Amino acid sequence: MATRVRSVIRTTVIAVLAVGGMIWLLDVGTRPDRLRNACKANLKQIAQALHQYHDTHGSFPPAYVLGEDGQRWHSWRVLVLPQLGHDQLYQQYHFDEPWNGPRNRLLLGKMPLVFRCPVVKSKELTNYVAVVGPQTVWPEQYACKISDLIDGPDDTIQLVELPKSDIAWLEPRDLTFAQTKSQLPATPAECGHDEGFHVALPDLGVRLIKAQLHHEIWRTLLTRNNGGFFPGVDWPLQNFQFAADEAATVSHSSLTRTDMLPHATARIAPERNLVYCATFQIAWDGMRNETIKAPIDLEGSSEMAVELNRVQFDQANLDDASYVALAGPVKDGIFDRIDQEMSRKFPGKQRQLGKPTRDGAFWAYCYLFKRLPFATKFDKLDQPLPFQTSSDSVLVESFGIHGGPQAEMMRGQVEVLDYVTDDDFVLRLKTRTDDIVLAKIAPLATVAEMIEVVKQRRLPGTGRRRSESLQPHEPLIIPRLSANIEREFPELLGRHLVNPGWAGFYIAGARQIVKFQLDESGAILESEADVILMEAGDPKPTPQPRRFIFDKPFLVILQQRNATQPYFAAWIANKELLSPVSGAAK
Repeated sequence: MATRVRSVIRTTVIAVLAVGGMIWLLDVGTRPDRLRNACKANLKQIAQALHQYHDTHGSFPPAYVLGEDGQRWHSWRVLVLPQLGHDQLYQQYHFDEPWNGPRNRLLLGKMPLVFRCPVVKSKELTNYVAVVGPQTVWPEQYACKISDLIDGPDDTIQLVELPKSDIAWLEPRDLTFAQTKSQLPATPAECGHDEGFHVALPDLGVRLIKAQLHHEIWRTLLTRNNGGFFPGVDWPLQNFQFAADEAATVSHSSLTRTDMLPHATARIAPERNLVYCATFQIAWDGMRNETIKAPIDLEGSSEMAVELNRVQFDQANLDDASYVALAGPVKDGIFDRIDQEMSRKFPGKQRQLGKPTRDGAFWAYCYLFKRLPFATKFDKLDQPLPFQTSSDSVLVESFGIHGGPQAEMMRGQVEVLDYVTDDDFVLRLKTRTDDIVLAKIAPLATVAEMIEVVKQRRLPGTGRRRSESLQPHEPLIIPRLSANIEREFPELLGRHLVNPGWAGFYIAGARQIVKFQLDESGAILESEADVILMEAGDPKPTPQPRRFIFDKPFLVILQQRNATQPYFAAWIANKELLSPVSGAAK
């Protein structure tokens, strides 16, 4: 955060930091309350024990210790018992069995009072928990040092008070960042104390914070390195936070100015967004190539089916670890094969699209996950960006390069592929494996045509003014994007196949979910799609210095480096997928 906590509390007894219209109470000295002060003293004592542990072992304890079977066996709360003055209890604990083993479970009722808020009467459940994750002070089974707290020990939350806890004090379980949004108090009535609930900082400070904190504030306060991941660990994909998961999927029908279509040859309508992801094309290709073994011929000559048959997505344009795509009959165990592949590549990830229930059905499915972090996080810009179309203007959140010691590294992540004017240019944002291409260009008839034009402009020798680096005096401002869309394709649903040998079969399912975000940290794309065939008789479903400022419609492309086809593209023509500044006037 721009304002450090320490400088605030030196001058005031009650300090209030306003961020995004939300309030963080940094300290409270009014209305002394015995229970509240006792709760605060508990957290203070635990924070001191954590520091003593750090002095002894050279780091804070890990959030949990793994057992010989690779499962979580022991909690950090057990590890700090000696520092809390409970050596005898520590000696009674058996590290050769899990926390709920036959001998350790006998200790559940011996919880030290320091682990319980005085407002609560439980003898086994703790009210003080860590927030565990690769971006926090508690990077799972790995130990964090004070020197790892790049944001500073006075500006990072280490422990939180959980008034309504179901976590046993011995249990190697705490909260993830995503769980803080749903499990921490959302209203004052849910708090154990009138104003809010306590948090402890690594500088030994304990603060009372207000309920209903905005998730952006939590993201800042709970991360140890401005959102960066704990180094030296190949973190599995399920640990990554995806902001779109915090909100419900939006039905495509509720978006009045955004189209989501299954093929890149879809036509662009004036002043409408268009989102394309290759997952549905891949699922269609699987049904066509592995099940029907011919172009899928539907009654009524569906234009969408014709286009899906005309093109094909070459899966060589995706690395194998980033997707699962399988097709086959339900009776032959296609579900189990897909679940096995999902567990192998994306452990812990659950499919959102339900599977068909009839043994006579055929199912083609595709799941894609891409996380493309920037090596150096760009600046989130405080000044709103006016995004303009021919009919309106809206102030939106943006990111880019503000300045500071990391500005040179940020500029090193930007490659100018082509520049004609301030309203006609193509940039590439560099990530480790894939390209994020942004093109502020005039719209063409289809996304595919625009992709081809951008591809040509990326080639050398066009004769245009060209510089492959962003200069220090050249501004870069990019809108933050967020999409979380689910769509069924009524253009395909219920149509019967007319392929030889497939009489009586019809399209019973044609669905796609696309989640996409682009911000100062990088890009994340998650998408799944399926095509379901069933036999007739089943119920049918319901159908000057250059200025690189993206303040007008633009194209976003995600493509693996050296690939020939992009796997995602979006034409941004209006505000519906942008992030309007709260309270900003049009």
